[in-house]
Amino acid sequence: MNIRYISILMKYFIEKKEFFLYPYKEIKSIFDIVLQKQIWFSHFFVDFVHEDFLKESIDYQKSIIYNQHTEIKLKNKFKKLFFYKIILIEDTNDYAFKNLEKLASWLDKERIHINIIIVHIPSNTISSIFSNFEDKEALTNFIYKNIKYIQYESIEEVNLLEIEKMTKEKKGYYFEHKKAYFTTIFMILNILYFLFISMKGSTTNIYTIIQYGAKYNPLIAAGEYYRLITNIFIHIGILHLTLNTYALKILGKDIEYMYGSLKFVLIYLLAGIFGSLASFLFSNAVSAGASGAIFGLMGAYLYFGIRRPAIFSARYGMNIITLLIINIIFGLTNSNIDNFAHIGGLIGGFLTSYALGLKGEKIFNRYSK
Repeated sequence: MNIRYISILMKYFIEKKEFFLYPYKEIKSIFDIVLQKQIWFSHFFVDFVHEDFLKESIDYQKSIIYNQHTEIKLKNKFKKLFFYKIILIEDTNDYAFKNLEKLASWLDKERIHINIIIVHIPSNTISSIFSNFEDKEALTNFIYKNIKYIQYESIEEVNLLEIEKMTKEKKGYYFEHKKAYFTTIFMILNILYFLFISMKGSTTNIYTIIQYGAKYNPLIAAGEYYRLITNIFIHIGILHLTLNTYALKILGKDIEYMYGSLKFVLIYLLAGIFGSLASFLFSNAVSAGASGAIFGLMGAYLYFGIRRPAIFSARYGMNIITLLIINIIFGLTNSNIDNFAHIGGLIGGFLTSYALGLKGEKIFNRYSK
């Protein structure tokens, strides 16, 4: 078996398809290595199987597949698992597929999603001999397009760990530990304005916060449109300030890296304005706070998840979506929370992110083609 061939093909999977090493058991040979990619709730696994697998008994084939599926399933409960088994053959002997029908029937009964792919090395041809799920990752086509380049690779030794590290750095799986300056600036502004209002009166006094820029519909309707922005920096009580400042610190630093500082500022402010407008249109209550802008940052996360689903899944899993759902439910069950500002901010953050694009992308240009 051509170990170098398998190693380089794994290298392509890591670099080009962002399948990364999945250490679920001790690795004694290259056939113990499994590559994995997560897209939302779906997990895709790729491994290489020795060609003798095709000659073995049906019971042996079942045990190999079942044991791997069981071990991986235990670590990925409530998730959809899809397995690609790639078998490389070097000679031209005919392989008997007498067990294939029995194996297919058993796989469907066990509800194991699997795609068995044969790669004939001398001719660089491939074929999927069995599959019971749609190949959404298009791996069969991917292998077909790339196997012809393996013979031209000059490297003899392939360090998969180093290749994975470099790929993750290049693709953005690791965020640089740079200071999020504008996130910090917004946090400081919130605190300073809170202290200023506290010295003038009380941040929990409705008349005081209206005087210093809270959202108050009659005055906005009379032309004081600046309140759509100023209310973003006003907080009602120390608990309100603490919660929003903490949320801004946690969410802001990643969004500022994902989109760049200028786009982060625009997302934060425009999401806040969207939240203020939604509150103005659908609620008569006096309100203030950065919650609309913070929900806008969640909207920016969601857009990032659509554009970079593999990175989003790997870094955040479903944590952001779970946090969003919890906040929405909490808001709907608490009459003191301005849900319209939250929903408006969420929509505003998503739409602004969509219009601006991620870090390094030119604004609107990708939609003009």
